[in-house]
Amino acid sequence: MRKFAFAGVGVAVGFAGALALFPAAQGATNVLSAYRELDLFGDAFERVRANYAEWPNVEVVQGIVPDVLPSLGVQQVAFLHIDMNCAFPERAALEYFWELLSPGAMVLLDDYAYFGHDSQGHAIDHAVAALGTEVLSLPTGQGLIIK
Repeated sequence: MRKFAFAGVGVAVGFAGALALFPAAQGATNVLSAYRELDLFGDAFERVRANYAEWPNVEVVQGIVPDVLPSLGVQQVAFLHIDMNCAFPERAALEYFWELLSPGAMVLLDDYAYFGHDSQGHAIDHAVAALGTEVLSLPTGQGLIIK
């Protein structure tokens, strides 16, 4: 049996209006409006930091994806879960991490085929075509890529 060491996790948090940077065609406007109505931005960064505080291997970084990704200092990835509810940063994250994924690494795309998130599925489809791979559409609405 092969054992794996848990090296660490990076959580990038891009609230405080970051979604306003992405055009409506990429699915941000409705999400941004809903989050503002529910007052989900506010102290989101501190709430996320507090939520992950019990795990010493988790680093919470505030910023805009993809700009913040190089600051994570990640060298190799075995599992990547992408869930930003917005097409542009999700595609950008997949493209950024692609070369860092180890052989057999899994990428879970949260809303890949979920109703109402068509722009995310289309953006990922274009990215995987350029990367020479495919996405397995899961019955949950998620997508799975195995490198």
